[in-house]
Amino acid sequence: MSLGLRRKVNQKRAREKTGLTPQGKRHPTKKQCEKEADIWCDNSFINGKPKGKPPMLKKNVFESGDAVNLDDSTDMLLANVDISAIEQNHSSQSDLNTVNGQLKCAQNSKPIQQECDTNLKSESFSGEELCKEILPNDKESIKLNQNAEIESTRNTTVLADEPVKCAIVSETTPNIKGSFKDRLKKTLQGNAKNESPVTNKSATLKAENLQKAMDEANDLSQSGKFSVGPFYGLPQQVQDLLIQHRGISTLYDWQHECLTLKQVKARQNLIYSLPTSGGKTLVAEILIFREILCYHRDAILILPFVSIVQEKVRTLSSFAIGLDFHVEEYAGSKGPMPPRKRKTHCLYICTIEKAHSLINCLIELDRLKDLGLVVVDELHMIGEGGGRGAVLEMTIMKVLHSALSIQIVGMSATLSNINDLVVFLHAHLYTNDFRPVELKEYVKLSDTVYSVNPLDVETEEKLTHERTLIFPYKEEMLKTDPDHIIGLVSEVLPQYSCLVFCSTKKNCENVALMICKYMPKNLANIKIVERKALIAGIKSDGNGTMCSTLKKTLPYGVAYHHSGLTTDERKSLEEAYSDGTLSLLCCTSTLAAGVNLPAKRVIIRSPYLGQQFISRSQYKQMVGRAGRTGLDTSGESILVINKKDKFKVMDLIRGSFDKCNSSLLYDDKKGLRRLLLTTIGLKITPTTESVYDFMRCSLLSVQSQKLEVDMVPTIAGEIQSLHDLGLIKMYQCDPMAGASTNNTEQTLEVTNIGRAVFKGAIDVDMGQALYQDLCRGQKSLVVDNYLHLLYLVTPYDMVQQIRPSWMTYFDILGNMSESEAKVAELVGVSEGYIARKTTGARCKQVVDEKVVNRFYLTLILYDLWKQQTIWDVATKYQLPRGFIQNLLSAAATFASCVYHFCLELEELWSYHDLLGPFVKKLSYCTTAELIPLMEIPGVKQARARQLYNAGYKSLQDIAHAIPKDLAISIENLPQKQAKQIVDAASMILKEKAEALREEADEIVAMPTVPHVTLNDLSHDL
Repeated sequence: MSLGLRRKVNQKRAREKTGLTPQGKRHPTKKQCEKEADIWCDNSFINGKPKGKPPMLKKNVFESGDAVNLDDSTDMLLANVDISAIEQNHSSQSDLNTVNGQLKCAQNSKPIQQECDTNLKSESFSGEELCKEILPNDKESIKLNQNAEIESTRNTTVLADEPVKCAIVSETTPNIKGSFKDRLKKTLQGNAKNESPVTNKSATLKAENLQKAMDEANDLSQSGKFSVGPFYGLPQQVQDLLIQHRGISTLYDWQHECLTLKQVKARQNLIYSLPTSGGKTLVAEILIFREILCYHRDAILILPFVSIVQEKVRTLSSFAIGLDFHVEEYAGSKGPMPPRKRKTHCLYICTIEKAHSLINCLIELDRLKDLGLVVVDELHMIGEGGGRGAVLEMTIMKVLHSALSIQIVGMSATLSNINDLVVFLHAHLYTNDFRPVELKEYVKLSDTVYSVNPLDVETEEKLTHERTLIFPYKEEMLKTDPDHIIGLVSEVLPQYSCLVFCSTKKNCENVALMICKYMPKNLANIKIVERKALIAGIKSDGNGTMCSTLKKTLPYGVAYHHSGLTTDERKSLEEAYSDGTLSLLCCTSTLAAGVNLPAKRVIIRSPYLGQQFISRSQYKQMVGRAGRTGLDTSGESILVINKKDKFKVMDLIRGSFDKCNSSLLYDDKKGLRRLLLTTIGLKITPTTESVYDFMRCSLLSVQSQKLEVDMVPTIAGEIQSLHDLGLIKMYQCDPMAGASTNNTEQTLEVTNIGRAVFKGAIDVDMGQALYQDLCRGQKSLVVDNYLHLLYLVTPYDMVQQIRPSWMTYFDILGNMSESEAKVAELVGVSEGYIARKTTGARCKQVVDEKVVNRFYLTLILYDLWKQQTIWDVATKYQLPRGFIQNLLSAAATFASCVYHFCLELEELWSYHDLLGPFVKKLSYCTTAELIPLMEIPGVKQARARQLYNAGYKSLQDIAHAIPKDLAISIENLPQKQAKQIVDAASMILKEKAEALREEADEIVAMPTVPHVTLNDLSHDL
């Protein structure tokens, strides 16, 4: 026996000799117990009925749910008496011989693990032994209620870890005679012989907290409003799915703290701000699950980029199938308007633009009440100063104005004026500086590395000398790499991963090639099989074509990553980097704002993005990728600078965080005009006074003094601008029709074109131009080919991003058919003008260059429509393949907008049937048999062709496939990705089946006939 256990046994024996309880008190004597019982029995019976509780019972532990922790053994046994049962038996005149000595436990108390010697364990007792001590001679009368046995949990136990059973004394007790008072007294005296179980305060507190939470859950559940469960109000299945799909078994402390905030429980609006990679997304997902599963309402998740929307749809499909709800993608041309009304609840995952259109649609259909939660990722984008920031502010304003119980949750980067967003959203702010791993920041100037002091200190103390770099560079190598990027990278590769952020896309490719040229050649001997598989997969996605730069760098585990790559290429490289096949990515800052790809070391090669000096938020986003949770104990960031930027960098690392200001005034107040048009069209603001009232809830109003904006004249000016554009009508209010006495108040209505503009989500300044193009095209529309239709849906906003290759332009026009040349002539592009541009001659002809450039984009789309590969088109037009793919996606989105625009205008009826199927085909630009497969999120043309050739020709085939078999059948398809494809196909198939069932129910439903009374008939007559 160990010394510790021997000491415990000796202490126990000493207590027994001195008559002390384990708590250091003396055991009550038999006489004291009898006296207590006499007093209670004498004073507690009125008219033969028991009243009150035993005097030594400190509180009803079974009502409060606390762990049993009474002062002595007498209290313990007194607590075992179920007074309510005695009272009930007595009042019903039943046999008074019933003594209900139930031994109860707190159901949710948790055990205390104690080290006990075998001798101590033998001294424990069970409910059965207790019954024998109470009535030792009455064996037949003792009945153990096996169904009432309570399972011991981890945090609460009796001395010997024995299960405590409920002992129920028989209704007949022939060996105990006398009155009820005498029998009760003898029972209490027998109970006093037993020792109390031992607990400690920590276990009691844990039991109290858990029981309190369970009591709240039970109260909420019994109210019938929503369901609750043990995992933050969610079913245990949610936690199981998190373990299965994410490997997450426990939450960070800050996540638990945030989810248990009283404001969150009360469903108040919330803004929470943490550093990059802190785990913000998981909190949002748990709140989404709780809204759908517990409150039984729909939710919207707003994400900044189409690629992130598609990735989130794939990852949440498995949860949707397991938890029986829908996930619907609203990005690009995807997402039905209006959304289908389903029996089960739905999570809409949207881009910013699509979320705004969805909210407008729900308001118009009076279905906003079905929505319970709106989650906004990257909430600080509301102040980015562009169109997306303005649209995001509009969306939130409309939700706030609805006055419905819709919770808004925003995830934000650290901002210096985040309190403005708190006032705007009427939200609770939660902030934390938690990082899963420690971040060490460094600045490199010349060959010296300085460490950044994380504390707020003076300028000269902010940087401290860390080390001087001494790399064995040759003269040629030093000229190629004066910033020592190769040396810094070689310190971590290949054992760890590294990210190198570059200022331009071209620089990313050059740095990747430079590193592979001078790094040790043995890097190519690592993970040879995996890297060959990666190269084969990228070639397969490109129909056998591959970038020459990637072909050189991938064998070394190095790649570049920017928007010039196709979506499939970026996804393949991201997955390869995540699983360790690649150890280095040379990337632009967009990677930091997108998917989470952490690294041991992050190198920022220059503090510039293009020609612009980076902001503090951009810097923090990039360095935030340093440190891999679960793999590293710390992460490092190194900012490479020149002497001329030293003072700017000091402001960067010690300055204040960026501000988030309203974007409604961007581009000459375009955002404000769009907001006013939609609210007038939705009849949220039917008068000028209601417009002013509505604008008081904007972020612009909150910041009007700081931005020096006079709200009333600014709003009035934009209302007049909408009227001048022909988008709204203004009437003087009829004083007889309303109570308003304001002579300046006017009634506002949208015109037909105005309604079409806001329904189609068209730029307010381009609405009239689009209408004129469509009307002009309708008079002489060429339907021999799709070129004319493609021109009408070519996005206006991408014209500024293109510089035509005039020689290519001239060659294409020269090889056009007669009907295609007719289209060029109709839109205003002449071959003579292009010929002069090709030769550089001066052109006297007046030509709209925007039309010429727009038609050049149309020619690119026309080649894609004819199913030429992105690689072939990019080569032909000398443009990045990523730009080609983005153009196709933007055209599909704009085509959907044009389609909804035409639906609102009767005079454009000819486009209704033309644009419907055209939009869907443009979204995929492939043969008809591949379109159903490409509806699956993340499945592009090359992968769809692989699936089709392998025999998976429909959604049904994929939905019923086994992921392991699918991964074997399709070359270079990882099993994890195969499972995501199967889950996504199953979800889409389930959604379509449900839509068909609902349609069938509507067809066979009994028609509703209005009730007509005799009075109505007589009134009509």
